[in-house]
Amino acid sequence: MNKIKTYTSEECVIFSISEDNALCVFEMTRVEEPQTYLMGEELKGSFLYFVNRIRVPDKLIGKGFGSALMKKAVEVSDKENIQMFIHVSPYGTGLNKEELLKFYKRYGFVETPNLPGACMRVPNKQ
Repeated sequence: MNKIKTYTSEECVIFSISEDNALCVFEMTRVEEPQTYLMGEELKGSFLYFVNRIRVPDKLIGKGFGSALMKKAVEVSDKENIQMFIHVSPYGTGLNKEELLKFYKRYGFVETPNLPGACMRVPNKQ
């Protein structure tokens, strides 16, 4: 597996890996002062990472690329002490909703009771 490349700006963080002429991408946007309620309580802190896209080409699914990108994103979230939010959608992934939920839960995401189809991850204190 090739090295993960990281691209950052004030609003966005993108991780990518290219392998065998295929590109895997993880993109999350930094949202300031989110005005929403998740998991039965108001979000803590003034920032939230909203996961916009996780793209792993079909031929690379199951080979650790999604996991490598997710680990990198979780590392950034933990380091910056910023929660992560993702809407669980199997559209275009080659996986069903249950498989996606299982994947996200491995990295500490939990389903949000107030927003069906959404998962939240609270950072681990470093």
